Amino acid sequence: TEFGEGASKEHFDLCRCGGSKNKPFCDGTHWNGFRDDKNA
Repeated sequence: TEFGEGASKEHFDLCRCGGSKNKPFCDGTHWNGFRDDKNA
C-alpha cells in the first residue's frame, strides 16, 4: 500500500470500519454521515 501525498510514515491509523479505500489504512470514510446520538 502506498502512502498518499503528505502522509506521515510515522503516524497513521488503521481502518477498523472496513470502509476505507486505502486499506489497511484509515482514509476517514467512517466519518461520512456520522452522528453521535447520546440517547442511543
